[in-house]
Amino acid sequence: MLLEYRFSTLPAPVQVNPVGLRGTARINLAVFNPGKVYCAQFLVSVPVGPAESDFCLEAPTASVNTSKWTVASVQIVSNPDDPGQQLAVVTFNCRDQADYLIDYSLVLSITGVTNTLAGTFAYATQERSGTSPNGLTPKNFTHNLDKQDAVFTLRNFIATTVDAHTVPATRFANGQQVRLSWESNGTWFQLYAKGDAAPIYAGPATSHTLTGGLTADTQFILMASVTGNPGQDSPSPGYAPIFLFDALNVVIADPDLTPRT
Repeated sequence: MLLEYRFSTLPAPVQVNPVGLRGTARINLAVFNPGKVYCAQFLVSVPVGPAESDFCLEAPTASVNTSKWTVASVQIVSNPDDPGQQLAVVTFNCRDQADYLIDYSLVLSITGVTNTLAGTFAYATQERSGTSPNGLTPKNFTHNLDKQDAVFTLRNFIATTVDAHTVPATRFANGQQVRLSWESNGTWFQLYAKGDAAPIYAGPATSHTLTGGLTADTQFILMASVTGNPGQDSPSPGYAPIFLFDALNVVIADPDLTPRT
């Protein structure tokens, strides 16, 4: 390989799904140029299926951090070294020969629904590279990544509008609908607005929309647990629930203000 690579994943490490859930894992591959290396194409492949040695259950989605590159295709093919195994092959192409010299930030990304079995899977990459833009040849490497058993997580607590193109934000208009959402493999959530003793939402969903919007800046506290509805619990001595918490501040651009005097 002429180029250098660094992996990052979300979650870290990659986690399998409990039975019945369809959580995703993202694998980002950052590409670094140690010298004057040109590259026109990357092929990235991961195994697809339900086995310990598979990454995801179906073809992953792919993206890239710069408009200099494009996702040309995502295909499912048989592994030539193991015809019983399916591979998802993602093709990333450089749009313009002027950008073959990688002297800018380049990160290749795939996201897939992980299966239920912990294990190790192969992440294979082929770079079509060379030391001149007209002498590019394919070069291959494979890196093994681990999938671990699912760990209770709560992350990405965000606020968005409810429009077709939702963008996370922390500043909204007075009365504008606000959708609060989060990612978790928990099963029961309670959402509180600061100052209110009762939750504004309690249930298994991973989002809640404030249809009436907000009239003033508000802090929200999110509590997650792995349980059914605890409203009718009658715990025995020594029992203690396990919670994860997150907080989010939402600012209103034109708030209603109540004077003290």
